[in-house]
Amino acid sequence: MDAVDFREGALPSPRKDLELFDGGHFADQSPRWVLFDHVADEFFELDSVAARIFRALLKPLPFKKWLQSLQTFEPQITFERVNETLNFFLNEGLLSDADPRVQAKKHQNLGAAKKSIFQVLLHNYLFFKVPIISPEPWIRTLADGLGWLRSRPVLVLRLLILACAGSILLSRFGELTATFVDYVSFEWIVVSVICIAFFKVIHELAHGVAAKWHGARVSQMGIAFLLLLPILYTDATDAWRIKDPKQRRKISIAGVSAELQIAALALVAWSVLPEGWARSLCFVMFLSGLIPSLLVNLNPFMRFDAYFWLSDYWGVTNLQARAFSAGRAWMRHWVFGLPVEPSGMTIHKELKLAVFSYCVWVYRFFLFLGIALLVYSIDFKLLGIFLFIVEIWVFIARPMYRELATVWGQRGHFRLTKTSIALMSGLLLFIAWIAFPATSHLNVQAVLKPAQQVQFVAENTGELVSLRQERGEVRVGDILFSLSVPSQTFALTEAELKTAMARAHLDAAQRGQLPEEIDRARQNLDGAEAWLNNVHERIDRLTVHAQFAGYWWPAQDLSEGARVLRGQQLGTLVAPEQSRIVAYVPQTTRVDDGSQVEFWAETGKWLTGDASIERSPTAERTLSSPLFASALGGDLAATYSASAQGWVLVSPLYRVSLTMDQPFEANTHLRGTLILNGTAQSRLRRWAGVFLNDLRNEIQW
Repeated sequence: MDAVDFREGALPSPRKDLELFDGGHFADQSPRWVLFDHVADEFFELDSVAARIFRALLKPLPFKKWLQSLQTFEPQITFERVNETLNFFLNEGLLSDADPRVQAKKHQNLGAAKKSIFQVLLHNYLFFKVPIISPEPWIRTLADGLGWLRSRPVLVLRLLILACAGSILLSRFGELTATFVDYVSFEWIVVSVICIAFFKVIHELAHGVAAKWHGARVSQMGIAFLLLLPILYTDATDAWRIKDPKQRRKISIAGVSAELQIAALALVAWSVLPEGWARSLCFVMFLSGLIPSLLVNLNPFMRFDAYFWLSDYWGVTNLQARAFSAGRAWMRHWVFGLPVEPSGMTIHKELKLAVFSYCVWVYRFFLFLGIALLVYSIDFKLLGIFLFIVEIWVFIARPMYRELATVWGQRGHFRLTKTSIALMSGLLLFIAWIAFPATSHLNVQAVLKPAQQVQFVAENTGELVSLRQERGEVRVGDILFSLSVPSQTFALTEAELKTAMARAHLDAAQRGQLPEEIDRARQNLDGAEAWLNNVHERIDRLTVHAQFAGYWWPAQDLSEGARVLRGQQLGTLVAPEQSRIVAYVPQTTRVDDGSQVEFWAETGKWLTGDASIERSPTAERTLSSPLFASALGGDLAATYSASAQGWVLVSPLYRVSLTMDQPFEANTHLRGTLILNGTAQSRLRRWAGVFLNDLRNEIQW
């Protein structure tokens, strides 16, 4: 429903159950009034102009005379400001139902409220509340019991803890970031979730206690769902009754202040405790208190603590709605040359709100995009793609379409501006960037190794009978080493003895001409001979031959007659004709078969040329070489897993293997940098290919 022109028809009257009272002053010392809706239990902040308009509605006069009477007290009041304020009252349901325009608005709201389950989930999966209890009796007792926290000695101690934590954070930031990787495991993630839940309980209790300290009522507490994750919330709306803006801001920031205070204490404890579970728990508590506070509560672009603190500090009621209005007005002015209608605020304040709105829009764009990519990255690819399309349409494309439709109605007043020229130029450059073919360039850490390589280990504990101790070339069939295992020698002796006994039993049965005994003896002999053959095969496997021609690297410090343990490395056979380079890349990274390859090892060795490229069909978690792990100097965040017997990636990546027809005789792996130059292809085509491939895989699944 578009804005109503209140010059037409009689003036509306306000509802009789509303209460207007003096709210002190805003941060700029301008008068502040608070309008309380007893039915909805909501407060609305009004400036002096809006409050005078509200009181004037109690006097039924024709609109022209009514406006003139207003202007005798407030000469700066314009029709636009009056109409904007009346529409605000109308949209918030503050006007009497006797007015037909109010009835039409209610009818429209009733129709808009009839949404499908899909629409409800779509608009509420980001955040919604479920009230549970009215905490007023016990929150008052709690506030009285915690009054000592406001004493001067305790305040000084809290400031000292914050200062120490800040110093530790700055001086040991590198150690903290490196330590973070060690806690990326299922067990510590569970601990982190418990810690975050603890911090959120403290957060909401701090809001309630601060509200009671300053004389406000805590009407309810309950559970809010942020991205479908449950968190506690406290309704301290009654704080708007408080006249002192500093006290209101203290209530707004009390929750995050308590979280940061506990997080600071945990960081200080981490810095002095010895290694152990207590130190690890303090580190996790520090992160659990700091990161959510920075991302959510201290983020003014979300309607949480920092948003309400900023609204109070700037003295702007309904900050988001008024900022969006200012943002649209100034964007129309800068892009299309349309005039900015007066709003009763100074230009400086309007520009400040416009900049704030643009920051919110940019933040929302990346937030919604990030949510879709997060869902996409944890293997819910079809849902991620769906969320991406829905969010781009609902939160970006549709608002832009509505704004352009509104502006198009004023196209007769368009004029070319520098901003519109720059905007069109930027749009054309963006289209060119995604549409024109560009050569792909990949620069990523990789590991070089022989294309064909076999490492030999002792399958059992035994004695080294022979070992090819000369390092060098071998042919197919050459003996590499031979082992003697006591258990196998004993098994051979036992098998030969049982075979001899079974053969003697068969001879005796044949001399006695007993058919039944002969059949039984033959079965025993067949079983004994089968066992003997099996033992011979196991012993033969203890003598290992080269299965392909290559280069032999025997293990060091081994000689004939030495005792070896099960799993001990005996040597490595490599085929030096080809080299293989392995790297790990995200799914969107483009890798073309036949691309020109360069590899620069950390040791100085380098390779260049063409390569055949293979890419794993799905993302992998287990690393093929420990050299990739960040704990060992690599670039990839990984942790060692005893169950997987190797290093496991924190986030799965796609493995890329490149085979080159160049010799590599070493039996070691070399870490270095892979540079890959592919054929030209547009980014739009590449993204579309990834999208269609994932969609096809999900549908087939």
